[in-house]
Amino acid sequence: MLDKEDMEAIKYAFNEALKPMRDEMNAKFDAVNERLDRIEEDVTSMKEDIEQLKEDSEITRGATNEIIEWIDVYFREQNKPFPVDRKTPIPFEG
Repeated sequence: MLDKEDMEAIKYAFNEALKPMRDEMNAKFDAVNERLDRIEEDVTSMKEDIEQLKEDSEITRGATNEIIEWIDVYFREQNKPFPVDRKTPIPFEG
């Protein structure tokens, strides 16, 4: 029967035999963790970019609506219909 010293020796032998495999797995996990960290940074950056695009599109939409309203008022004052057909040129008076 095995005594405590024998069990300790077997445990030590197993740990030593498994150490290269454990070190290799740890290195692979470290590489995976680094890739996940980069992916997380990229996703965070993309979220920030999307938020900026949303803000920019709101500004652009607001400015476009103001321009369209201004043009509409101008054409109404001139008693001309607002041109909606892109094939119809807007007469330049100036």
